[in-house]
Amino acid sequence: MRKLKVDRTEGNFFICEDKEKKMFAIEKNEMPKEAKCGDMIVISDDGIISVSNTKNK
Repeated sequence: MRKLKVDRTEGNFFICEDKEKKMFAIEKNEMPKEAKCGDMIVISDDGIISVSNTKNK
């Protein structure tokens, strides 16, 4: 499982960051429709992406 923070959007991608400050580009069509900048997302071991209720502070 991987937790990422949605940092911003660029074109058709959400740019996300993990706790080690590594950046990932995820296509918008792969993300949950409710995902927005500032949200925490969780990518399960089987590749399912969901929005977490917990903000990373």
